[in-house]
Amino acid sequence: PHLERRANAFAVMFLMPEGGVLEVIEACSSEPRARVAAVAKRFGASYRAATEHLYSLGFIGEDARDELLDELDTLVGG
Repeated sequence: PHLERRANAFAVMFLMPEGGVLEVIEACSSEPRARVAAVAKRFGASYRAATEHLYSLGFIGEDARDELLDELDTLVGG
């Protein structure tokens, strides 16, 4: 599991580099939902992956992350 987590983290940073993410979020609203949607669209990532990545990079807070993921789980049926 540890090696898999590290591999996943590397892949996310490779596919959604911090500089590119920063460019995207600077061009959109400061509202977390808008930021996640813009990043997911730009990088072809899932909403969940974009949410977790923005949280990991410090662009959204823990409360926003949890709220967005709860909303997603409700929409897709848990």
